[in-house]
Amino acid sequence: MVLSEDVALSQGTIGRLKEVLREATALVFVDRKPIGTAFFISDELLLTCAHVVPGQAVEIWPYKRERRPAKVISSKTDSDLALLRSYQGNGELSPCAVLDRVQYPGRSFVAGYPLARGEAPGSEVFDVNVRPSKDLSGGDQKLVIEAGQIITWRMSGGPVVSALSGAVIAVVRTSNDPQDALGGGAIPISRAAEAFREVKDALQKTTPAMGAWRDVLDRGNWQRLGRSWNTEERIDLHVSGALTRWVIRVEQDAALKVRLGGGNLGAEAAEAIFHWARRRHARGPEEVALLGRLLGSALFPKAVKWHLVKASRADSVLVRLHVDQDNILADIPWELAAVPLPGDGDEVRYLAADRKLRFARVLNKPGNPSSVAPKPQASVLLAVAQPLGWKYKDVRGPRGDPIKWPNQDTMRDRLYNGIDAKAFTVRWPRSPDQGSLYDELEKAYEEGRPYDVLHYMGTGDQENGKASIVFAGHRGQVWWEDVRKVLGAAARFGVRLVVLELMLPPEDHNLEQIAYRAVGKIIGGSVEAAVLTNLPVHPEQCEIFNSKFYESLGRGETVETAAQLARHDLQSINPIGDAAGFGCFSIVTCPQSDICLVSPLQQDPTVRGAQQLGADGHAVELTSQSPEGTPADVR
Repeated sequence: MVLSEDVALSQGTIGRLKEVLREATALVFVDRKPIGTAFFISDELLLTCAHVVPGQAVEIWPYKRERRPAKVISSKTDSDLALLRSYQGNGELSPCAVLDRVQYPGRSFVAGYPLARGEAPGSEVFDVNVRPSKDLSGGDQKLVIEAGQIITWRMSGGPVVSALSGAVIAVVRTSNDPQDALGGGAIPISRAAEAFREVKDALQKTTPAMGAWRDVLDRGNWQRLGRSWNTEERIDLHVSGALTRWVIRVEQDAALKVRLGGGNLGAEAAEAIFHWARRRHARGPEEVALLGRLLGSALFPKAVKWHLVKASRADSVLVRLHVDQDNILADIPWELAAVPLPGDGDEVRYLAADRKLRFARVLNKPGNPSSVAPKPQASVLLAVAQPLGWKYKDVRGPRGDPIKWPNQDTMRDRLYNGIDAKAFTVRWPRSPDQGSLYDELEKAYEEGRPYDVLHYMGTGDQENGKASIVFAGHRGQVWWEDVRKVLGAAARFGVRLVVLELMLPPEDHNLEQIAYRAVGKIIGGSVEAAVLTNLPVHPEQCEIFNSKFYESLGRGETVETAAQLARHDLQSINPIGDAAGFGCFSIVTCPQSDICLVSPLQQDPTVRGAQQLGADGHAVELTSQSPEGTPADVR
């Protein structure tokens, strides 16, 4: 977008931007002598002139920070440009400059470390006027810095910022007279983009290191640069090894890969954490905070912590945990790990509930599905099972009020009513047995309308390593089905998301909770993601989670975001006084991230395609409630 003078930055904005610009610059030393200027274009990359760094013994001294080594990673003598890399110290979160190709004429400002005889180098930012100079083919040749300011020694490599756009448009290169105010010349950023892929990337991407610059410009000026306002980062944690000793490998934004030895808490401590975390009972806030810190110290050793802190400058951080499903480490509820980010006072920030984070487990299985485009409306098949005669313990809410355990129909109706009719059609089989479930999945698939979501609510059991889930008939019949068969059917018949919510067992049943390792192939075939409860949960917890989860999916959020928002709601509301309840809900995805089911622009159908059993056992359709508030028709 080409800007005009009437949208030039205000003096207040320019003043604040000059301070951020100082923090994005560095004095360059060669053979321990101050030679020129460079400026950050990312966390660790700096742009300068090639003639500033003729050798490899380079150091930089960033403004207000420690002097440190730098390495010339690329130098182009034809364009007189060079790229440096210098790693930031721990705890350092410095801003980088924002670049723009357009050579705006008129008011600009320059940052650098000009030579002043008899004085130590100092950072200066001063105003200049500029005009573009084109070559014979119409391309950017140079940016002329007009007379009126002295461009002197040690300013080479410094940034030129347009007061119109608020972005760096050129790199200072020459002086017409280093001792007189005759101006000079600068290399356009468009030429730097031709020289270096990294500069081209910096023109196209919005990164967390640009956050301070973005915030000074404000949303309107930022978007006039053609950049998205929100920034996102992704960190992949690969955990392998055994319970008492594991290795963490971290990948940040698919660019930085670090292998770390970690997780040696000692055999007794590790065993205690594992069994404590896996034991199901209602936990108080202090107990959960202690467990969270222990898990956090295991998952985020010092080096990993630093990557997370650095990434946290982004508006949203996706943390993906890769643990082999057959490894015992997969059974640890990592969702409860405390993250090493500052909270309010003594508040603990949890990996699976913090609003700035999104946490998902990732399974790398052969034959992973490729992501499917979101739809205006997605479809959900419900399977809710609770046999007649099963009795459950009463629980009490946060205020001591009794909470009755709902029956099967009530659980199903609450789930149905919590799913947005504009974004989803919802159905369930004519009969609640597993055979009818398979028939409905197959029929929809053969008719070219496969279900996007299979949502099961019921009870699970594990015996001799085999995991089964219950199905219940109208007359009290009970069937136990291998969970692997259910997941296999979903994968064959086009389901993209499986939700498997396993309830607390009834009073007179001694059931073993299902471990991740016993579930089988969660991701495969058409299935791209799954929500699993790693500990048995209460229907009240499911109701809160499901309501927010489907609301978020319905407005076009990814499954990772929807799960995080739902867990945050569950942590905040805490309906049965279990401070760890939010950590029972895990989201597992294929290697592809940001999986969406519903497009942001939803259709608004008048009929909600849900099936309910009539008195004769046959399916009937339900329509949505009318705008006037009259009850929904049953027909």
